[in-house]
Amino acid sequence: MSTAAVARPTSRARIWTALLVASLGWGMAGVATRAALAEGMGPYAIVTLRTTLGFVIVIAVMAVTGRPMPSRAAWRLGLVLGVVNMAIPYVLTTFAVQNASAGFVGLLIANIPLATAVWAHFLLPDERLHRGRAAGLGVSLAGVIVLMASGDSGIGEAGRPLVAVALTMGAMTAAAWAGVFGRRHAPYHGAFELAATQFGVAAVTQAVLMLAFEGLPREATPAGWALIGVLGAFSTVVPFVLFYWMLQRITATETSLAGYIVPIVGLVGGALFLGERITPAIIGGGALVLAGVVLTQRSEHRRRRAVVTDGLR
Repeated sequence: MSTAAVARPTSRARIWTALLVASLGWGMAGVATRAALAEGMGPYAIVTLRTTLGFVIVIAVMAVTGRPMPSRAAWRLGLVLGVVNMAIPYVLTTFAVQNASAGFVGLLIANIPLATAVWAHFLLPDERLHRGRAAGLGVSLAGVIVLMASGDSGIGEAGRPLVAVALTMGAMTAAAWAGVFGRRHAPYHGAFELAATQFGVAAVTQAVLMLAFEGLPREATPAGWALIGVLGAFSTVVPFVLFYWMLQRITATETSLAGYIVPIVGLVGGALFLGERITPAIIGGGALVLAGVVLTQRSEHRRRRAVVTDGLR
């Protein structure tokens, strides 16, 4: 059975609302993570606690609402996605924001749609990389290159931009592959079911790393623990449930466009709440990223109209 056979029609307004809410949650994750680090939370503790809290919340919602618990097939899928789509990206990006601002890291994550489109070209027969999509994604990538070429991390001399670039690119590559892999299998499972299995697998994986390399968080302040609550609920559960809800209704590349909105949220949030610097290079890179969003969306809209027109002939 093809994924198209189980696609679920949904209004574009609902899809865009879900995309924006998910992007807001993910965008504020970098800001909350940097704040939690300043409040005594270690990087491994942050990722472990946010995914553990996410797992507890999702399982509780499923139990209260009468949803069936994850099946064996969902757990098998979760073993892959929990590591590649959650554990690896979360750990790498958490270390990345130790070396650069949330906005800087967010702009690098804007590479996810480009990487997703490339993976989709080779792994999904119905999502080939056409010229219009490649042009829009290329413009956004140019914005990220501007940021990297500037050498400005957004946090002054304490930053190490090249380290942040390497860590974020590793996270981006893993998340992009997982997005395409999830597109092939997500339509056969519920959004809560997929989120629960991923959170569970990621929590166990990250807990092992925490105990091995960092230990329990003994010096965290009450504010640090409160930030974990924000990360677990608003920046973990909500975005991932919406992400898989969207994967059941639109293409993997369209879903990955959240990666373009996330850096803008990170830039604004970092400036407002953490006093991060928004330099000319960051402004220029961000403008190119937004231009890429517009080009990609216009290209996808024209292709959908062309398909409908051809179908009516």
